[in-house]
Amino acid sequence: MHGHEGPVTIASSDKDLAQLLREDHDDTLWDFGRDVRYDRQAIQAKFGVRCEQIPDYLALVGDTVDNIPGVAGIGAKRAATLLAHWATLDALLNDLDGLAGADLRGAKGLADKLAAGQAQARLSKRLATIVTDIDLSSAARVVERGPVDDQALVDLCERVGAGRGLRKKLSVATV
Repeated sequence: MHGHEGPVTIASSDKDLAQLLREDHDDTLWDFGRDVRYDRQAIQAKFGVRCEQIPDYLALVGDTVDNIPGVAGIGAKRAATLLAHWATLDALLNDLDGLAGADLRGAKGLADKLAAGQAQARLSKRLATIVTDIDLSSAARVVERGPVDDQALVDLCERVGAGRGLRKKLSVATV
């Protein structure tokens, strides 16, 4: 999406990808399975954090689908509350004394949980952050569909023992 000027629709049910929705571009995340579209405002309404904070949010709450552990004892509402006060995970982890003394219910216990789980939280943020700074040459970005090699597909299916229905369909088509 880097360098792309118009609005982008990302077709996925994976909330991690919400971090890619750009400001001032009308980008959307389309959960095609549920046929629900989320813009930046809808993501904030759903999760209580800005799109840029999704990796920080997932670092706190975790994501079982993606095997992101998060921090034990911190749920969605608590993570959103913390990220409303501290914009990033780093800011939060660097101010655990401030958190312990903050006017938040259970602040001292939260600070203790974060102190105990900070290495896991930092790892979780790395796992949840989508890499966007890969330099692709213009040649690498050109993707064109070539002709289908039915026999190569049948051979591959035979080798890996997969796609019996597909093999039958192709063998009928190639006879």
